[in-house]
Amino acid sequence: MQVAMDEAGDIYSCIKPVYYISKIIGLAPYKILSLVKPQDSSVIFFKSSWTGAVYTCTLMIALVLCGILSIRKKYNDQLYTIGSILQFSEIFQAFISYLSAIIALAMNISLNIPRLNLTMQKIIKVEGLLTKYKVLTINSNVKYVYLHLFIVLILPTIINCTDTIAFLNINSKYYDSFVFITSNYINFIVISQYIVLVSYVTQRLRVLNCLLKSVSELTVTRLFERNPQTNKQNVFDSDSIERFHESNLTNVSNRKILEDNLNVNFIRFVSLTYYELKSLGLSLNDIYGFQILMFIAFTFVTITESLYLLIELVIKDKPSTLTSFDKILIGYAVPTWVIVFLLNIIMIVVYSRKSKRESENTPDIVQEILLNHDMSPEVCENLRHLLSQMSYRPLVYNAAGFLNLDFPLIISLIGAIVTYFIFLLQFEMAITDKSSILTNSEKQLMIYSALIWTIVYVLKIIILVVYARISKRESENTLDIAQDILLNNDWSPEVSEKLRNFCSQMSYRPLVFSAAGLLNLDHPLIINGKVYIGGLQPMARGTLLARWLMENIKSFQEK
Repeated sequence: MQVAMDEAGDIYSCIKPVYYISKIIGLAPYKILSLVKPQDSSVIFFKSSWTGAVYTCTLMIALVLCGILSIRKKYNDQLYTIGSILQFSEIFQAFISYLSAIIALAMNISLNIPRLNLTMQKIIKVEGLLTKYKVLTINSNVKYVYLHLFIVLILPTIINCTDTIAFLNINSKYYDSFVFITSNYINFIVISQYIVLVSYVTQRLRVLNCLLKSVSELTVTRLFERNPQTNKQNVFDSDSIERFHESNLTNVSNRKILEDNLNVNFIRFVSLTYYELKSLGLSLNDIYGFQILMFIAFTFVTITESLYLLIELVIKDKPSTLTSFDKILIGYAVPTWVIVFLLNIIMIVVYSRKSKRESENTPDIVQEILLNHDMSPEVCENLRHLLSQMSYRPLVYNAAGFLNLDFPLIISLIGAIVTYFIFLLQFEMAITDKSSILTNSEKQLMIYSALIWTIVYVLKIIILVVYARISKRESENTLDIAQDILLNNDWSPEVSEKLRNFCSQMSYRPLVFSAAGLLNLDHPLIINGKVYIGGLQPMARGTLLARWLMENIKSFQEK
């Protein structure tokens, strides 16, 4: 256990830069305890700090107050200066930005401390298992972390300074810059935390796969040579794992060596390590999933609004008080913001995809061993049980169950940005139409009433999906608990066989709620365009109703 805790401490040294930066911006309202009880398997690493909690709460209150002032100023000052569509988009973008930052701070106060302790305990367990097979530790190479944090912190600061200089000419206030800069930092650091921890899961899955490959190729199970000159690996460098050493097995039976390597203890070790790493990845989903969902929404709204802002302020010259220097600043700042936000989304997707890919490679290697080698029936049966356990509930990273963090997300996000950007331009053309009998206020009322109808019906679908998702999640947890009991206890062969049969029965035809088999009642239903059944239809009806009311009110006023 002491060796495993040393491993965990070494891993923690890679997280230190993110931890201290998080503490500055209120994302770490806890303190770290020293590792003083190596015999205790339930070590508490993080403990709530009153000073940290007070600081985080103070920052939350400041964000709420400054956010209210900022939104109020946007509503009052920019209505006639810029235009109602740009005003609405800026208010909505500011609201999403402040909301995502406040949710991140609130979750770190109330939920994330026990989850982080559970995460560190899982890391200790994984390192303890890998230490038995003499897998090297991770060195404290944090250069990549410092470089990433430098880019995350310095680049937004430069862009925010140019934004502040440019928007001072349209009555922008300093609290606008404060709340926007703080919100951006909070969101970017949350993404940095997620990337660091997912990188650890990826690297350890890669080590496990190398270990399995060494067994498949009839090599020794010791993967790496403890050589200070070659031991340069860390959780971020995907190419740093050294090649394992082949053994000279010329005069020994290949089958005998393979079966000696694939003994019951080794298969149990692979099964337990894979289960713990997969459980660790799913825990990261629970910790950061909703925050990533808010960041994706923030990115979508910010990029769409920024492109529309670029068209209105720079190309269409609204308002005309902007100087050429201001237009140049905005012309450079807006594309840079778009690039920064897209890069963060790409990094989330790439690291999540790498971790998922490594978890998929593990059962592939086991399948290759099972098919390409002649082994005894007992070893084959153990490998089949291992494959059965790995096939259930694969490691998939998602944003609170709504969006899978995979490459199609990038294409979908870009498509949604282009679509809604065109919608904004069309709405502006409709509102500025001089031939319409409705005034600007009446048109705004139509838009808001249509949005209210949309929100009401979409909320109904969300409530339906959430309750179905909760029931499905509880059914999945039952099998998770059964697998945990099977893997983490030393049972007799009869009990183990009964538990395997029980897990196999539960994994067959899992509980899935659907609408007559046409639509699964799950979170992707809300995102993947099918929500138009309850969303776009009432929006159209609400628009027609609002138009009818406005025309009748106007005719009544004329009479």
